[in-house]
Amino acid sequence: MINITLRYFTILLLLSVFSVNAETVKVSSDVKADKETAKPVFARVGDIIISEQEFNNAFYQHLQSRFYHGKPPEGQIEEVRQQVAKSMITRTLLLNEASRKKVECDQQVIRETLLQYDERYKSSSQWKENRDTMITVLQERLCENDQLKQIETSIRRVSSPTQAQLRSYYQSNIDKFTEPARQRISIILLGVAPSAQKSSWDAAMAEAKSIKVEIAQGAEFSEIASLRSSESSAQNGGDMGYLHKGMLSPAAEDAIDKLSIKELSDPIRLLEGVALFRVEERLPERTRSYDDVKQRLQELWARDTSNKAWENYKNTLWSKASIEVYNPELSARIN
Repeated sequence: MINITLRYFTILLLLSVFSVNAETVKVSSDVKADKETAKPVFARVGDIIISEQEFNNAFYQHLQSRFYHGKPPEGQIEEVRQQVAKSMITRTLLLNEASRKKVECDQQVIRETLLQYDERYKSSSQWKENRDTMITVLQERLCENDQLKQIETSIRRVSSPTQAQLRSYYQSNIDKFTEPARQRISIILLGVAPSAQKSSWDAAMAEAKSIKVEIAQGAEFSEIASLRSSESSAQNGGDMGYLHKGMLSPAAEDAIDKLSIKELSDPIRLLEGVALFRVEERLPERTRSYDDVKQRLQELWARDTSNKAWENYKNTLWSKASIEVYNPELSARIN
């Protein structure tokens, strides 16, 4: 759903009241001017004009909310410009739809939000000084967002799926209902600091070899792990539980894959120290049955169907609209 925070509104209002320095936020070029206002035009969506200043404001706000110090990583500036442009055009298209469908905003929600603003910023001199102007802008934006929320809610609303639809979704997304192969692993870790001297690593390796001999002679793995392992699993006798591929380091996994059940590994040097591993159990990949995942299946179907309906709706609006962006490079990237 479209969700706009109070912080977003505060930035938006300040940008509306106090214009952003165009030299600081220079993001578009080759723009045309609106005949009525003579203001530079960033884009035209049907009969609606998006001014260059509006785009600059939105771009600046996006940078402030997403990136540390408002500066995107080098090389991402064009991607951010595309995102902001698409977002503004999509918003304009949706508001046109709200107007066409005569969607009315919830005045009670707007009044309650305005009261929150007055309460939150009652001690702010800037709020007091510019409250009337800000309230006007805020009321308009709150109304628009409520209209957008209503549009999105109505499009995302999906009927209950049929059994045929669920079974088709299950078969097409079988990977979502498949548990990967897992191994139950136990460990004894003799901790060594990565920066420790060679003598410390040699001592840990010698101790691990000695422990392996002790276990071969009948000592309990779990007892030694509880007393001497520095891994958090020591409290469970070294039992790390069921792990799947990728949860341990490549060196550890390579050694474990070669072990039989209950076989103890040779000492292995890891980043954290020297380890002994034992495989307690192996479970193969398992696909959960349709009946077993039916509740989760319905939730995933509803989510994906809702998302698809919403994306298709917005794409349809784009395909039917007359959209012109007066920056050739940016226009080619978003159309």
